[in-house]
Order: sequence, then C-alpha cells, then structure tokens
Amino acid sequence: NFSIFDESDSRSLANDVIEEMGIESFDIDEFFRDIETAKARMLDPAFLAAGKKKVDAAKDTPNANSADINRWKKILGHFTSENFIEIYGRYQGALQEQNAVDFNDLLNRTTRLMQQSEEVRNSWRSSFRHFMVDEVQDINRAQVAWLTAMTDGGREFEIPENARTSEHSEAANGGHEINTYRLRKFPRPTIAFVGDDDQSIYAFRGSEVEVMRGLEQRFPGLEKRFLKTSYRCQPAILAASNGLVANNQNRYGKDLVPTDAAQHMGPIRMFHAKNPDDEIVRIRTEAEAYMADGGNPSEFAVLTRTRDLAKAVAKSFRAAGLPVVE
Repeated sequence: NFSIFDESDSRSLANDVIEEMGIESFDIDEFFRDIETAKARMLDPAFLAAGKKKVDAAKDTPNANSADINRWKKILGHFTSENFIEIYGRYQGALQEQNAVDFNDLLNRTTRLMQQSEEVRNSWRSSFRHFMVDEVQDINRAQVAWLTAMTDGGREFEIPENARTSEHSEAANGGHEINTYRLRKFPRPTIAFVGDDDQSIYAFRGSEVEVMRGLEQRFPGLEKRFLKTSYRCQPAILAASNGLVANNQNRYGKDLVPTDAAQHMGPIRMFHAKNPDDEIVRIRTEAEAYMADGGNPSEFAVLTRTRDLAKAVAKSFRAAGLPVVE
C-alpha cells in the first residue's frame, strides 16, 4: 500500500524539505548524487549523523587521527553537498510521512526485511536457487547485501527446526513457507557473476569495482575464469585496448586475444574534433575518399553512441550524395 516516487517526485519532495528548512541556495543535483552514493552503500542518515558526531567530538583531541576516526572521515568524505546529512534525514522522514519510497529504497528495504526476518528470508531463499549477475563490474554494496541475504553467500540451506515447510510453496504467495521440493533438488544455490573490471563506468552512481574484486571473500568456493577470446574486434584494436588498460591499477591481469589473429587492418588513427559537426565532416570526407578509390560502400561503417548522432551522420552523407543504410 506504499507509493514509489520517481525522480520527478523525489526532486519535488527534496525541494519542499529545502524550503521548510529555509535554505535559499541549494544544488539539488549534487544532493541526489550524494543520496545515490549513500543508498548504494546502505548508509542511512542516523548512521552518518552518528559518525559525524564522533568526528566532531574528536577534533583537537589525541584521538583525532585514530583508525576509527580516519575511517569515518573517509566515509563522510564521499558526501560534498552542503548540510547533506541533515537534509538526507529530513528527506527520508518526509518519504516516511507520505508512506513512500524512492527507487533505491526498494532494494535497501527489501534487503533489511530479509536480514531482520528469518521467516521471510528462508521463504525467498528456498524459492530461488540459481542466480546470474551480469555487468558485475558495476555492482554496489547494497546489491551485494541483497544477494547475500538471498543466497547466504552460496552456502547449503539447512532447514531450521519447527519451520513451516511445503512441497509446493512459493514465496510470492505470501505464506512464508520453506519450499522443500526446491531445496531437495538444489540444497546449495548456484551463483554466476559475469563482468570485466576494465569496463566499470558507473562509479558516479555508487558502484565500486572493488566490490567485484571482493566477491571471492564473500562467496566461498567461487571459481574465477577468464574468457579471453574476442569475437568482435580486429587484432589491432585489441592490441591498442590491451596496451591502454594495462595502465589501470588493481586490475585482474588479462589480455584479450582475437579469434583470428591473421586478420589485418591499417593502424588505428585518432583525431580530436572541435565539435560533433566537425567530426561528422571529417568522417564524411574519409568516406568520400574511400569510395573515390573504388571502396565498397557496404565496407565503410560509422559507429555512433546515440540514435541522434546516427541520424546526423546519415543526413550529412546523403547531402553529399553518398549511399547510406541506417
């Protein structure tokens, strides 16, 4: 019976909180970046407030640089928006008053429910026995906490004494019975993680590639396998990529290899365009030169990140009389 606030609802609520507090100048984008980080780490306002109180109390004392205080300083250093902890607390209180959650709360409150209720936890655990986590390089601590609650770290399920059990129960039915049929077939859950630590891009949303590297400690018996063969890249592109990512620190040591090392293409060339229009003109000029030399139009490809860019390239090509297939 609760409401789920989307981004627009959440921002509107935050603005109401700011207005009530009488704050005139406020960077709402920075505030929501901090909230994303806090909830990705399952750090609630009361926990952060307690840490800040500890750090403030330790100022100008012999304890100011103790391991505990330095750990708190590191945690609090993730949050840069002004009065973040107080506003975060009031924002969460306003959500509660309206019987609402935002998207990040959905995951965190589900996780806390399973951590706190053995009956609920065992019901869901016994219903789901197989997990595949994709793009694991962009996982965050909240997601790992949820997965750990759902799988007990991949350990074998032991049915507690006097627990309610059934051969046909499903957790979604709300009866919170343990599914003995599923457990008999799969006493230990299976978990597969798929990802590449060199491709982590969502740190600004609270993900931490270090969490991926710590999975072996969280899930005992985890086997690590490198799938090194690339079926999509030419050898020259892979050589450049391997050379670039080799500079990353604290990475799994691995080099990708092409499926056909005999393939050959010219060297990779890079140029820095002033703006998108300049880039498109440069690409079009290259296409015209390629086709003037007798090149097959179907062998010339332009890869773009967005649909709008693809349409802009196609429009420029057509204006120059070049054949285009989008």
